[in-house]
Amino acid sequence: MGCESRKKQKDDAGVIWYEPNNTNNHVRVMEGHPKMPQSYRRKPYTKRNQNGTYRDKDGNPVKQSSAEAHIPYEEFNYDRTTKTP
Repeated sequence: MGCESRKKQKDDAGVIWYEPNNTNNHVRVMEGHPKMPQSYRRKPYTKRNQNGTYRDKDGNPVKQSSAEAHIPYEEFNYDRTTKTP
């Protein structure tokens, strides 16, 4: 996504990195919470949004609330965010 700016969520739930020239492109990094009912939200994860569409770790479009949209932090490839699928 090129140069990125950092913005903290109002509720302190993670950090969002926006593309400066297109805020529809962003990556949200979340801490994860061990007591969440969804296992994919218990450990740190990222969510990638490209032009209003959430992406899985391979860049495929997915629903925002899907397990695939919650990419484990250690599996997230920041280089992939610079390429348009």
